[in-house]
Amino acid sequence: MKLRRRRPRQIGAPPGQLETPSEADEVRISRYRYDAGRVLDDRPADIEAALEERWGVTWINLDGIPGKRDLERMADALSIHPLVLEDMQTNGHRPTFEDYGQYLFVVFTMLSWNEAEREIREEQVSLLLFDSLVITVQQRAGDVLEPLRRRISVGGGRIRRMGADYLAFALLDVVVDNYYPVLEHIDDETVHLEEDTLRDRADDDRIYGLRRELIDLRRLIWPLRNVLAGLKSAESDLLTEDVRPFLADLHDNGIGVLETFEVLRDHIAAVTELLASRLSTNLNVVMKTLTVIASIFIPLTFIAGIYGMNFAYMPELTWRYGYFAVLGVMAFVAVVMVLLFRRRRWI
Repeated sequence: MKLRRRRPRQIGAPPGQLETPSEADEVRISRYRYDAGRVLDDRPADIEAALEERWGVTWINLDGIPGKRDLERMADALSIHPLVLEDMQTNGHRPTFEDYGQYLFVVFTMLSWNEAEREIREEQVSLLLFDSLVITVQQRAGDVLEPLRRRISVGGGRIRRMGADYLAFALLDVVVDNYYPVLEHIDDETVHLEEDTLRDRADDDRIYGLRRELIDLRRLIWPLRNVLAGLKSAESDLLTEDVRPFLADLHDNGIGVLETFEVLRDHIAAVTELLASRLSTNLNVVMKTLTVIASIFIPLTFIAGIYGMNFAYMPELTWRYGYFAVLGVMAFVAVVMVLLFRRRRWI
């Protein structure tokens, strides 16, 4: 399992400067317009067409990194600050919440689990909330928002009766809810690593690799608390009283994600300590075995050393059975030492 890394913005670029990335020609626009009675789903050709004929609640989603031209058209139509446009285009922005009066700007991270490649996919999403308009910019096609699209299309629920602020909440709620399956996969991976470690089949690279991924995830998940807290306490006319209880619940849900993440960090830290302990225990067993063997051979080496001094007058040198007697004494000493070590439970 690996965490897909993001591409940072070019170092040294002046604030507010827009670029035309190579992915700009791959931007795809989708639009939902709905109210309590009807819903329309279409794919405008460009951002200007998407901003025309708005009614009810309008959700415009851009898949891909928008180019300079599209962002400038959006800024002219909606009076968006240049720094917001830069953040929408920049990949690698820290999750944040900003209130610009006429609109709210939120940057957050969308996580998903790719079972085929056994990896966590992460994607930055920028969200603009206006009075009756929500604009989202994703870095690439494919997301976890399909359940929300179905709720809008089918109707009959709360979302078709509420405003754009509830749509923004629903978007964030789906993203936050999808953090849990990702964390569950990490938890399963950690449990398997822990079991393998207890069986002395630990994979050191997997354990330390997972620990590094959790460090990267912390960078993405931890700022979520400030984003949700900012939305919960924002004094903006764009957030109606009807939606504030849902934002409070979303904040509590985000805190639950952070608590689950901290438990995972503690778990992988415990597995790492267990690995170090098992390695230390195995090393101690090896050292103990070598020490016992060396201790047995010390007196044997002493006896062999005495009879290997080659003095001319040693009584046992001329004795017919001297060689066998010395071997017997050495065997007797070895047996006595082994029995002594076993009695003291050293072996």
